[in-house]
Amino acid sequence: MFKDYNLKDKDGNTSLISATINNDIDTVKTLVPLTDCNIKNNSGDNALIIACLWMMNDIVKILIPYTNCNDKCAGDETPLTISSLMGNIEAVKLLIPYSNCNTKNHNGETPLMLASLWGSYEIAKELVPNSNCNTQNNNGATAIMLSCIWGNIDIVKLLYKFSTPSITDNNYNTVYDYAEKLKHKDIFNFLVEHPA
Repeated sequence: MFKDYNLKDKDGNTSLISATINNDIDTVKTLVPLTDCNIKNNSGDNALIIACLWMMNDIVKILIPYTNCNDKCAGDETPLTISSLMGNIEAVKLLIPYSNCNTKNHNGETPLMLASLWGSYEIAKELVPNSNCNTQNNNGATAIMLSCIWGNIDIVKLLYKFSTPSITDNNYNTVYDYAEKLKHKDIFNFLVEHPA
């Protein structure tokens, strides 16, 4: 008898979503070819989003070829923005070939911006070749500006050669202003010593 694996329970979870929640790798492997992996539950999350949120990289690897990696969850995040935010370098590496690295969340932030803001140098390094470093968020800030917030000079140095330092945010601040106002002398000095 035919079984519909896309049926949902009261929470909107399919068998695949439930198997992902339970970190049941074998069941996930069995279900991916039989299920629409893009189906979302009542929270607006599909199995890949859940696997990224809970950093289940073995399941992320299985789901990627069967899922639209640019699809957003209810929180307006993609699997890549979630993985960047969580600092999950393994998932980021897995997702980059299947994702639009310039997709923004509800704050207008790209995966690179999130990695830069939270000081994830290794993730930023992976994202830079696939990202527009001059993209601005809803406040007009770029990734290099956001890296100044916590004073991460390594990310500033990484992004500098791919960024336009003269870009201003919505308050007419450049990256120089961010470094100066936030009292990051090492960043400010680096920027001054390396004029665009």
